[in-house]
Amino acid sequence: MEETPLQRLRRLESQQRESAGGRPAAGKAAAAGGLMLLLAKGKFLLAGLKLAPLLGTFASMAVFAALYARLYGASLAIGLVLLILLHELGHGAAAKALGLSVGAPVFIPFLGAFIALKDQPRSSWVETRVSLAGPAAGLLGALLCLAWAAEAPDRAGLARALAHITLALNLFNLLPAAGLDGDRATEPFETRQWLAALAGLLVLLAATRRPDGTLHPLLLMLALVGTWKAWRTRNASPARLVDRLAAAGRRPDEAGVEPLHRWTAFAAYLGLCASLSLLGAWIESGQPTP
Repeated sequence: MEETPLQRLRRLESQQRESAGGRPAAGKAAAAGGLMLLLAKGKFLLAGLKLAPLLGTFASMAVFAALYARLYGASLAIGLVLLILLHELGHGAAAKALGLSVGAPVFIPFLGAFIALKDQPRSSWVETRVSLAGPAAGLLGALLCLAWAAEAPDRAGLARALAHITLALNLFNLLPAAGLDGDRATEPFETRQWLAALAGLLVLLAATRRPDGTLHPLLLMLALVGTWKAWRTRNASPARLVDRLAAAGRRPDEAGVEPLHRWTAFAAYLGLCASLSLLGAWIESGQPTP
């Protein structure tokens, strides 16, 4: 039966409504698919942003190792990079344990490496603990190298060389000047702590005196700079650096630094100087690894 014009018109209107209703549904499906794709890509982008600092660390480590490998060989270069990384991880672990946020380590060829503090220490006592954690980790690295030398006699020369280098680097880092670890670690020192440190350094100079009569050069530098720092502290105005920092808000907890903290900082600083210098002198003596 042939449909009437009215039936045909209703049929066409019904088809138009059905096609109009389907397009928004398809559009919604396409939009949902696009959103899911965007979220998936966003996750990869976010992961990339989180890994970017680590990629920077590995890239700078690779450049550092490659340059030193050309000068000293691959084995020494890789070992040196790992020991420097251990030093920086020591700083990072101490900072995180004290509630400070840190960045990823960055290596600078021929200069070393650094790890940036995103939060400033609230007192010189906190600064001391963060600063000394690096050389303490470096001392651990040297001991691990000596243990390796004892376990692998065929690699003893390389292991002892790495131990000696890392001991020297960490001892140099304890120099109380130029923003090095020793400069920050000795912030709590007052005149009494400086005088006690100088006395200890003089004893170490005598204990590490070489057979030809020469003095340990790094310890001599420490003693000379320490003498200057002791004189400067003794003759400083009442508004010392740490007091000015506290007043400026950069060391808001400085008033809580007690004499016990200052003497503990002194003992830890001198103990590290003694351990690094005496172990280095023992390696220089050529005695076999026990």
